[in-house]
Amino acid sequence: MAASVKFSDVVSKFGGKKGEDASEWLKKVELVASLQGINELHKFIPLFLVDAAFSVYDELPEADKNSVESIKECLL
Repeated sequence: MAASVKFSDVVSKFGGKKGEDASEWLKKVELVASLQGINELHKFIPLFLVDAAFSVYDELPEADKNSVESIKECLL
């Protein structure tokens, strides 16, 4: 039986601090989501945002919070 990998075991929190690469982080999130069969990524990304990155997300209009493309754009 294969061991189950939790999303949080492979994806770290993202705060948007200097030196953190949003593009690389988002690629990892997308890879893990696809391997786990997660289709509604817009619901999972906010769970891993902290500090400034969460603040930026939190200020998005509700419609943009339902769009993974809008979330990615604001983080980049």
